[in-house]
Order: sequence, then C-alpha cells, then structure tokens
Amino acid sequence: MTKQACPECRKEGKDSSGDNFVINKKDGYKKCFACGYVERLNGLIKGIYTKIADRCISKEVCEKYDIQVAEYTGQFYVDKQPVSVTNHRVCLFNYYKDTVPVKQKIRSFEEKKLMKIVGQTSIKSLFGMHAFTPDTRWPIVITEGEYDAASVFELTGVPAVSVPNGSLSAAGSIKENLNWLLGWKHIVLLFDGDEAGKKATEEAVAAIPVGKVKIGHISEKDANDMAKAGKGEELKKAIWNAESYRPETIVTVSDIISDILIKPEYGLSLPWEFLNSGIYGLQEHHLYSIIGFSKVGKTEFLKEIIYHLIDKEKQKIGIFSLEQGAASTVQRMVASKIQKPLHLPSNKYWDEGKIRAIAEGFKDSIYLYNNASAESISIEQLLINIRYMYYCYGVKVIILDNLTAMCTNPLIDGKLVSDETYAAHVMKKLFTLTRELPVAILLVAHIYESKLNRQLHIPTSVENKANYLAISEEEMNELINKPGLDWATGRMPGLGDVHKMVGRMSDYVIGLARNIVSENEIVRRTLRVKFLATRLGSEYSGREMHIVYDYESGRYGEEVFVK
Repeated sequence: MTKQACPECRKEGKDSSGDNFVINKKDGYKKCFACGYVERLNGLIKGIYTKIADRCISKEVCEKYDIQVAEYTGQFYVDKQPVSVTNHRVCLFNYYKDTVPVKQKIRSFEEKKLMKIVGQTSIKSLFGMHAFTPDTRWPIVITEGEYDAASVFELTGVPAVSVPNGSLSAAGSIKENLNWLLGWKHIVLLFDGDEAGKKATEEAVAAIPVGKVKIGHISEKDANDMAKAGKGEELKKAIWNAESYRPETIVTVSDIISDILIKPEYGLSLPWEFLNSGIYGLQEHHLYSIIGFSKVGKTEFLKEIIYHLIDKEKQKIGIFSLEQGAASTVQRMVASKIQKPLHLPSNKYWDEGKIRAIAEGFKDSIYLYNNASAESISIEQLLINIRYMYYCYGVKVIILDNLTAMCTNPLIDGKLVSDETYAAHVMKKLFTLTRELPVAILLVAHIYESKLNRQLHIPTSVENKANYLAISEEEMNELINKPGLDWATGRMPGLGDVHKMVGRMSDYVIGLARNIVSENEIVRRTLRVKFLATRLGSEYSGREMHIVYDYESGRYGEEVFVK
C-alpha cells in the first residue's frame, strides 16, 4: 500500500501531512480513512447519482445501492464481437468487497445486450450487500437483477440484494454468501416468473437450509416491472406473505382430493378377454412392453391389437414401425380387414379398388412415422413425433416397434454410448412421456439372443460359479446347447432375458413365445402370450393364453387355451 493526500480533505484544509489517501492496488481502490472518500481503480469508472425515471428508482435509493449514471466511451462485446461506443449513456452497478467497491457492471440504457463487467470479476458478492447489515427481525429479498433489488427497497423498505448474473448464477452466488444471508429472519426468493426464473428458484432452494427460505409470487415478470406498473402494495404483500418453499413434487391430501375421488375405470378393449382382464383394458399414462424372440410373431400380434382398436374402439393410432415401411404397415392393416395375407407374394387375391377404398378408410385412424431414409431415429426425434401426433391429430395410442432398432445409433448428448446404456435412456424417456401425456405406448423389445447370456437366467443352469469352473469344455458346450433351450423351440422368455430397464419402467410386460421348429403344424402356429410383470392385477402375473395363427386369413383367432 502507498499513501497520498486526500483531495476531499485538502478542500477543507485538512490532511496537512498528505497521507490520508491510501492506495490499495490489490483490491482496486483508493480510500481516505479520515473522511471515507473513495476512488476506484482496475477499470471502475465514476458517474453521478441521479434519479432513474424510466426505472422508477429515486436518487436516494441509487445512493444507497451505489448505482450511478455515466457517459461511457469504450468497447462492449456482443456474441464475442466488439462494439465501440462514444459518450454512451450507461448505468453503473457497483459490487463491494467489505466496504469498498471492487467490481462494476456497466450496462447500456438503450441496448440490453451492451453490458460488461470490470474490476475484480471473480468477486461473488451479491449486489447491494454493502448497504445492509443482517438483522434477525427482517427478511432479506433476493432478486435476479440489480434494478429489481433497488425497486424492492424503493417500494417496500425491505432490504433486498441481487445475484450478479441473473438466473444462471443464482445458486452459486447464494452458496458463496450463505453465512451473511442466514443472519436475516428468513430469505425471500423473488426471481423472474419465466422458465429460467423457476429453474433458478429450484436450484437456489437446494442451497438454503430447510425452513429458512420463502417464495414470493408477483403478477408482473419482475420487481422492477411491478414498480413501473405502480403495484407497490401488491409487491409488499408478496414479500410479507411469501410462502415457505414446498417442492412441486410434495402434495397434501387436500391438493389431490379431486383425483382421489375419480373412480378407476376400464381402458380400451383388446381383441382377447384374457388381456383385458389382466390389464383392465388399455390405459392412458401407461407403458406396455411386449418381448419375444425374433420372428416369433410380435408384429402380427400387434397388428391384431391395432385393427381392433381402430375397428371396435374407433381410436387414432400412431405407428412407429422402425423395421418396416409405412406402406407395408398399412397393407397389413388392409389385410386384416379383408382377411387375406396381402403382404405376402404368395397371396393370390388382389383387388386394387377394394384395397384402395379400405386403405383410404384408415386416413383418419392411422398416423405413421415414415422411415423412408432407413436411418435410426433418436429418442429426441421420437418424442417430438409422438407429441406432434398427440397435439395435432389427437392420437392417444402409440405403437413403437422396436427398442432394438432405436439403439442402432446410441448417442446421448452427442457421445457414443453402449446399447445397454442407450436402451435404459430410451426406457426412462418413454416412461416419463406416458406420465406427461394421456397416451398408452405399446413397445416391442427383443430378448437377448446370446446362448451364454440366456444360460444365466434359466432354472436348469448351474448356479454355483465353482461348478462352472470345474466342468470341461465339452460339458460346457453340452450345457449351452442343451436341447429345448433354443428360443425357436418356444421357450418363454423371462424378465432376465431382456434389458432390465424394460421390466423396471414398464407398467406391464407381456412375453411371447412360439415353437417354430415343431413338426406339428398347429404347434408351430400357436403363440403363447404370458404376463411377466403386472402393475395391477398381480394374480395375472405368470398366467398365459394361447392363440393360433390362420395363414389363409392372416389373422390370430380367439383364445384356445388359458392357464
């Protein structure tokens, strides 16, 4: 530190020794310890105290908060590009370290984007802290902007401070100054009412001890807008009547009593009574997963459900068939109506006029994702498409075939991840969507095809690891290739044969199995349908039905066996 004469003391004939004015280059200021006069270093500029009429802030409040007005000549940066100004009218917001201004926000009155911070930019103090001493009899209000803090004090007389960089810095700034803030009766968060402000409130609350924070609610975007609208009394009530923070995820019985009094009802019917009984009809806000081995008949099974929902329930269906073209999907739906396998080259029936008429009859019932590019669809794109179908067409049943196709390009935030990680990501997103929108999603998921993998989940496999290590290579091969363990023989999969998040995130999991290598034709055409997991109706878990496929009509029939 060096010393020099204080210009203000000298005006009054004092400081004869010429050493009252201490220069502190480290902290960026000159200060007279006799009269208190301060000059700023490190790029801080000096302005004047005056009323800021367009912001409804008086000269007295500007003096208290050290808000000044000046004409600035220099450079700002907008989108990293320099913008030069000359004699440009700016507002100066001074931030303090202890009792000395060390940082300054220079903000244009005319252009909001013209703003810069000079001085000790690393200082994380709240704007206005220097103007108040903590008092357990008073609350302290925290706002998003400097004008807002000044407006709160102007209109209500309640101490108020601001975070330095809006909603982005809220939580960090509060943590940095928490000891000072806890010296007040309680903390009132009065952030902007936009989405950024709401998010900042949630993050800020997490940084403050429970019971010490309240939330103020106002009718305008922020406190300064309240001042400009002449709503001082409303602002005062918002602060003194601020509510103790309660997360939106916490509710009381009173909050949800209307929902409690809604009697559960059956959802949309499905083609088979067995399924209707097990899931109480197809319900909104539910995720259903259908799992099975490749070529077991999942697509045909879904086709029956789709046709029934259109024909009997008059529903609009959104179809994402990621391994089948949109035209082929509609062909199969027409085939269900005609009861002819139109999608097969061996089919001899072809009445173009009738096919056209039936297909056009589906125009207000079926909405398809067009996978013409054959590129994989990301979960983000999928959610956009589903929301579009729901909001624009009123679609409430979504068919997604299949999870494996979704994972062919597994990117999360631009980073390549494993299929397993991406599948978990997809399941979480789909589950969340069903809670957001009143839709039912039917998802097809393939089971693991690795022989070694499936050995880990079958009851006949050796459970003791030591036993595995003790057997010979020949015995291991015999175990892996044991007759009857191949999916083609109709072995029913379990939850351990599919990604674990399918079972965790689904409301219902339905397994499909078919013996496609049997010498008996009826057996080959018989599809086993089993409840593997049920959210409601737990008595149906583990039960199954059999339905038989008719090659001539291309349809599954009624239940032929239920156990």
